[in-house]
Amino acid sequence: SFRDEAGMYASTGYAAFLLSRASNDDTAGRQALDRLSRATATLAPARSRGRVFGQARLAALHLTHPDGDLPTGLALTQQVLDQVPQVRSARLARELRTLRVAAAHHERRSDVRQAGREIERVLDHLG
Repeated sequence: SFRDEAGMYASTGYAAFLLSRASNDDTAGRQALDRLSRATATLAPARSRGRVFGQARLAALHLTHPDGDLPTGLALTQQVLDQVPQVRSARLARELRTLRVAAAHHERRSDVRQAGREIERVLDHLG
């Protein structure tokens, strides 16, 4: 069900994600990291669209939040990009644009620049 434990973590994690982005609220960012981590770890395989959205948001947080982990953010970014062909959603491009902006925070690192280029290629393909 949409309102099972994983769904609640996804919904409250997304709300905390939006709050942290809108206000640069570190506490909301930490809550989003925790809740989105729990959601992506427990979402049923049949909920692939919800999982890829959660992973994209979680990757963006790991790339931008002071408590984030850059290698985790990069790994999640790759997982998201790998899943794009299986996910049909108009909102996916928006999530990828958010992820691209997050990656731009670390443009000096070649691995992050490469991830940003891969996101751009996928966005170009999505139109």
